Amino acid sequence: MKEAREYLQESFASYTAGGRVEREQTLSPDVLSRIVLSEGETEEVRKGALLQLFYHIYGQMDGQRGEEVKAVLKEVLGARIPHALKAFTAGVLCDCASAEPSDQMTDRAADRIADVLVSLILRGSLLYRKELLIALGRTAPPGNAKVTELLRRFLRYGDQHTKHAAARAAGFFGNEGLVPDLVYCLQKETNETVLLPVTEALGRLRSPSSRNALEHVSETFPSETVRQKAREALHTLEQ
Repeated sequence: MKEAREYLQESFASYTAGGRVEREQTLSPDVLSRIVLSEGETEEVRKGALLQLFYHIYGQMDGQRGEEVKAVLKEVLGARIPHALKAFTAGVLCDCASAEPSDQMTDRAADRIADVLVSLILRGSLLYRKELLIALGRTAPPGNAKVTELLRRFLRYGDQHTKHAAARAAGFFGNEGLVPDLVYCLQKETNETVLLPVTEALGRLRSPSSRNALEHVSETFPSETVRQKAREALHTLEQ
């Protein structure tokens, strides 16, 4: 076990220094989860174990094994682990989403990470919800139904902070099925903090409906800032 602790400490140190996870799999997901949940281990060792769980998720495993690892990670994140570990988890998920967009991962791995992100968001991780939603949009394949429904729900019923993040996520996610929900935001919302990312997302989604909505906004919306953003989004559509 001493060698395992040293390896996990080195894994954490490597990630801290260069933002990379060691590409070795020396410990099973079950062992890693026990280490993360152990109050007797140091924070560095527990973070190293979390990093290795992420590697297992991203690794190209067969479907059954991948689902087992995903279940372990969700169980760990749902447990009463210290706030610092959950904050670290959110940060790693966001880093992974920024560094490895879904077209560089297998769809299976992207769906696993998306499922973990959805679970974290629904567990009420309010402090990191914005970052987690944007990571979700960057990571999930556009056809992921669970992610589509989550973003739709937040676009229609979220508070202003959640709508802002959901709109940004929708632009990265790329599912044209969310265009009606973005248009709904344009019609119902008055806060520019929400309207600007909604307008930008419509420009990314490239559908006839989004073009019609942007043309209407660019000509009639009361705010010049929003009208300008709509014109920029229309220009994006034309490229």
